[in-house]
Amino acid sequence: MRNFKHPITVFVVIVLAVIGAGVGVLTATVSPGGSTYSLKVLVDDVNSYYQTDETGSGVDFRLLTSRQVRLSAASATRRVIADCNEGQGTRVIAAGLVGGVVIAGSPSSVDWAIFVDPPGKHIGPSSQPVPNPVILNWYAGFISTQYPQEEVFCTFGHAANLPPLAVLRSRG
Repeated sequence: MRNFKHPITVFVVIVLAVIGAGVGVLTATVSPGGSTYSLKVLVDDVNSYYQTDETGSGVDFRLLTSRQVRLSAASATRRVIADCNEGQGTRVIAAGLVGGVVIAGSPSSVDWAIFVDPPGKHIGPSSQPVPNPVILNWYAGFISTQYPQEEVFCTFGHAANLPPLAVLRSRG
């Protein structure tokens, strides 16, 4: 009887771990540096960035509950990493569905929000050498679930309320 319980226990633990891992991907994941990233905080930071006078684009996302969509999270992730040119070795730190407006004046849509930690030092782009460059701590790609052939909205920034990203080495 004891041998019979053990395989069932192992099976139940494995099933619960898989379910937990799946749910965790939609809310937050742990980066290689050990920090936990909240999808809500990341989405709020993107919204804050695009509501400034400097950018003022009208981007406005809100988190959605999980639902069936045509585009899988895995396909969306591959597309974001490729289209946003993040490179081999990029890791997902958070992913989930969002609704809202990507381009002011366009209709609201349901998108995958994929936040990643790409290889490199995360230094913000600049046309001139800068003595104290901005160190980015969020990179994101937003891809429509209704029209996955449309262009991916790639963006990045720095938010004071987020920890730094781990510095990963590029593979390849």
